[in-house]
Amino acid sequence: MAVSVKVTCHFEVATSRGILRVGSTTPLSITCDGTVHDQTVSITSNATPATSLTTLFNDTEDIADFDFLYIISSQNIMLELTTDLNNGVGDEVYTLPLLANMPFILGRDDSYANYSAGFAGGTLDTIERIRASNTSGSTAEVRIVAIT
Repeated sequence: MAVSVKVTCHFEVATSRGILRVGSTTPLSITCDGTVHDQTVSITSNATPATSLTTLFNDTEDIADFDFLYIISSQNIMLELTTDLNNGVGDEVYTLPLLANMPFILGRDDSYANYSAGFAGGTLDTIERIRASNTSGSTAEVRIVAIT
C-alpha cells in the first residue's frame, strides 16, 4: 500500500536586518511503497570511533532501499554512509556530523559509486549501509526511520 510522507522544513534566524525566513511550513509530499524500518538504538560513547560503530541501516535487513530517511540523535554523533557496499563498482564511504536533536533527512537513497569530482565519472548506485559513532561522552538515543 502506497503511503504519502509529509515533510516540512523551515528555519528562522534573527539578523541585524530583520528576520530571515527560509523554507516553507507547507508539507512536501513524498510517495513511498509503505514498507517502514523504524528503530531506536542506544549507542554508548567511545573515544575511539573505529571501535564503536553501530549499524543503523543495512540493505540486507527488512528493506533494501529507501525513498525517505530520517535520523535523529539525543547527542552529537558522526554518521558513516556507504554506497556500493558490495564493491561491485567501487565503494564510497563518507561521514557527516549529526548535531543533537537536529534531524538528518534524505528524500531517497541515490548516491554515486566510483565517483569522480565534478560528476566526471561514476555509477549511480544507492546508499547501502549507515553506521554511527558516538564520542559525545554520553549515551546517544538514535532513531532511524527509513521508508521504501
